Amino acid sequence: MKTAFSKLASPKSLLLLFVFFFWVANYSYVPILSTYAVTLGASYALTGMIVGSYGFVQIFARLPIGMASDALGRRRVFLIVGAAATALSGIGFYFSFAPVWMLIFRSVSGLAVSTWAIQMTAYVSYFGETGRVKAIGNICSVQALGMVFGTFFGGLFAQFFGVRSTFAATLAASAVALVLLCFYSEKRAGGSEASQDAPGKMESGDRLPDKPAAAVHSLDVAADLPAAAVQASATAFVSVPLPSQKAPRRALRPAKPPRPAPSGGPSVRQTLSVLRDGHLLWFSAACMLMQIVAQGACFGFVNNILQDLGANSFMLGLSSTLVTFPAIFSSVLAVGLLKNKFGAKSTLFSYFLVMSASVVAFAFIKNIYLILALQFACGFCRGAISALLTGVATSRTQPRLRSAATALFQAIYGIGMTAGPFIAGLFLDKYNLIVAFIALGALTFLGGLAVLAGDTGDKKLEAGT
Repeated sequence: MKTAFSKLASPKSLLLLFVFFFWVANYSYVPILSTYAVTLGASYALTGMIVGSYGFVQIFARLPIGMASDALGRRRVFLIVGAAATALSGIGFYFSFAPVWMLIFRSVSGLAVSTWAIQMTAYVSYFGETGRVKAIGNICSVQALGMVFGTFFGGLFAQFFGVRSTFAATLAASAVALVLLCFYSEKRAGGSEASQDAPGKMESGDRLPDKPAAAVHSLDVAADLPAAAVQASATAFVSVPLPSQKAPRRALRPAKPPRPAPSGGPSVRQTLSVLRDGHLLWFSAACMLMQIVAQGACFGFVNNILQDLGANSFMLGLSSTLVTFPAIFSSVLAVGLLKNKFGAKSTLFSYFLVMSASVVAFAFIKNIYLILALQFACGFCRGAISALLTGVATSRTQPRLRSAATALFQAIYGIGMTAGPFIAGLFLDKYNLIVAFIALGALTFLGGLAVLAGDTGDKKLEAGT
């Protein structure tokens, strides 16, 4: 029992539990967000702005937060800020009865999830370079699991207790996340990424050295000398008379090894160097195109299509759940088996192609259950693309700049999260459903072409799994 509790209370486990409840909180109301905004009197364009403001804030908040975390060498304080902002958004939504207030508190939610890069970097820091890509897949799976619970039970709450109950669920889940952080002790930046323990900490199986460090060093040096030199040194040592007075006691103690200087975070100039990383920027842009479609269609106006076809609140919740649920296993599958078997480039392009075809099909299908099946396909692709592109984009970044690099990656794809709902809303207002979803499908295909044109570094990534 004690061992099981110790594992559950380990920093890695607490962090994963925090990630789970954090994303439950931020996705509890997602199934009803666009339809609720319309019932409050918002146009399609304004509804797109409300949904997209979530990503708009992330464009400007993610990179400064990542830079501050790297510079301070601290992550826990940013996790607390994120959970507190989520709680504030839940309270704000609950008391919002006009579209403009929904816009404001959706932006607060965007500020909260701008700490996602910090969550990811904090978890990955417990693993060495050889486990980094798999660790990304693991935490992305937990994130997806939180989204699944949030969207599924959010839809149930909306169906049986009313739409505003989903905002109360956001507040409750974020409160649990804050409580978990009270017991979480972060791994300080600057230590070995493969080590999970504080410097100097001894485990039960460790042994003290049998000889002082100075004696071991002397033996090592003597081993490298010629035998004659060693013998001569020994003879000379024996011929020297011993002093009658004992040496001071402190002289017999082995000298303490010098304490290493504390490792500071990178400078602002070093952190800003990620802005010139062409490899990072290229694959961030590819992920941005995917997010345009995910937020504009899958998490955006597909639920409006379902509502027009007669779907109730539970079905809307199920729709959003089917977008998030597959990412639990598709992210792990993508960074593991599929990448190793087919390569990152082929795997990513295949996912982009399937997602593009699914989005175009939304405009022509009038059956609720077929649309739900397409939502599952899009969710499978979305989870795999996000996890694998994160690993590819940051594969050339120095470990101590990973928070900033991951934050920049997420800030750029945050542009897609903002632009997607707004673009879809404009097309729906000015043209029609078919034109809007064909345009979104074309953007997804463009993302696949960007992957084909880039260097995914399959051999290098394979060494890092």
